[in-house]
Amino acid sequence: MSNEQIKRRLLFIIDDASRLLQHLDSGKDMSEFTGFADDGYTHLSNIQIASNLEDNESDAWKNVYSMDAETFEFITLKFSKKRI
Repeated sequence: MSNEQIKRRLLFIIDDASRLLQHLDSGKDMSEFTGFADDGYTHLSNIQIASNLEDNESDAWKNVYSMDAETFEFITLKFSKKRI
């Protein structure tokens, strides 16, 4: 697996983790629609799939790089903030 493929998977993980953290921080339950997925568990499943180097499913996912710059910046900044 190339470094680019690993970076792509990491961006998927960051994206899902960020969206799930935002969802939970707003006081919503894991079983509720997150605005991006059917529920919080879908984000966890996506993270698991992207983390599994034996699984190629994430290769077919929409490229994270195709999101607009504002969303990408929000995700990377939100994820990089220290959580207390």
